[in-house]
Amino acid sequence: MATSILNYVFSLIASRLLGPGDFGLLASAQSILLLAALVIQSGVPWTLARSVASAGAARNPIIRGSLVANLGIAGAVAAVVLLLYVGGPLQAALETPAVLAVVLVALPLFAVISIARASAQGLHRFGFIAVLQVTEVTTKTASGLALMIAGLGAAGAVAGFAAGGVAASLLGLAMLAVLGVRARGSRRLPAAGDVRPMFGTLLGLALVLSVDLLAVKTLLDDRAIAGHYQAAILLANAPYFLATSSLIPPLFTAAAAMHELPPTRQILGRALASALVLVVPFELLLIVAPEVVLGILFPPEYAATAPILRVMAVGNTLLMLAAMIAAVFQAVSRAGIPARVFLVLAAIEVPILVVAVPAGGAMAAVSIFAVVSGLAAVSLAGFYLREVRVDIGRVLRWVARLAAAVGVGLVVAVTVRAAAGAISAVVAAGLAYLGVATALRITPLVQRSGRRA
Repeated sequence: MATSILNYVFSLIASRLLGPGDFGLLASAQSILLLAALVIQSGVPWTLARSVASAGAARNPIIRGSLVANLGIAGAVAAVVLLLYVGGPLQAALETPAVLAVVLVALPLFAVISIARASAQGLHRFGFIAVLQVTEVTTKTASGLALMIAGLGAAGAVAGFAAGGVAASLLGLAMLAVLGVRARGSRRLPAAGDVRPMFGTLLGLALVLSVDLLAVKTLLDDRAIAGHYQAAILLANAPYFLATSSLIPPLFTAAAAMHELPPTRQILGRALASALVLVVPFELLLIVAPEVVLGILFPPEYAATAPILRVMAVGNTLLMLAAMIAAVFQAVSRAGIPARVFLVLAAIEVPILVVAVPAGGAMAAVSIFAVVSGLAAVSLAGFYLREVRVDIGRVLRWVARLAAAVGVGLVVAVTVRAAAGAISAVVAAGLAYLGVATALRITPLVQRSGRRA
């Protein structure tokens, strides 16, 4: 929650310090960083988390070998970014050599951070993960805002990401020392057969999550459109990242101890239910009244973002469900299934974006993203249900209770908005939703009478 709030503060202030054009440059650089970071944080770190959970005293060689391998991957990713910039494809996205340099510096730092985080995850030290993430985002926010205020514009904002990487990587190395990992000693590189499907899954997920913004930035001439698109991403992504960052690490670690899919039914069900309870009210607000949220948080020139934001919220909710199901497949050494799903969908999405975005603009891009996210969620749910028996009746009864809570919230929102305005309606609807949700016991995080509600 702290990182979500800080990221919101950073982006909202940046939208006011920068014009839509420079905000679009920040958005495209941030998208490239996100894509590169997900590649660096995918195969090796997630394989490491699963290995550390069962390695016992033999974990140190695995951690040292994974750090070497991940730094090598970061170097390769940096080389690809540099070649694409020199060759031309990324010049429109990054624009200046200064922004390119900051991106290249940040990548090896992300490699160190991800290994420290994966090691802590495998050891169930989730407090370490929290401290690491909050340190990174706090430093990024403070330094990026300071540099923007000093007049460095979008380049200063992007430099904040590198500053956060420096602080978190140093802290990560210190945490590894606290966990008993020493620099000297034997190294055991992760097996390529384990890393490839993990890498494929998160690479595919990263592409689905980011190529639409890159298409908007590189295929449309108006820099401001990318800024508007980033505003929609910022608002719609916050609930997504809050749910996935808080629920996927413990879900993955718990599922890794089960080794097979059928025993994961209950923990995946509770995680999905928790995510929906947390996310649905926020995303529904963005779907029903996007102009209200934009009016509260962004300057007036972003009002045109409302239709994009509405569709973006639908797509992010569907992609959140797909990401959580994929995490279970990864945890039980079945990562090849989500890897194929995400990579195939990304391979289909890219050429469609290339054709559709110049003609249909930002609305075409976000519509394609929502459709691809829906296909990913349906496909992975189908693969999971094929192997795991689920009580469909119980699921439908829970969905009905969730729908009842949402319905009450919507009725309250419409009633209060007519009488007291948009902000009062949002507050009243939220309270009504929480009250009904608690009364109907739809949250699986609450235990009553010794049983999961």
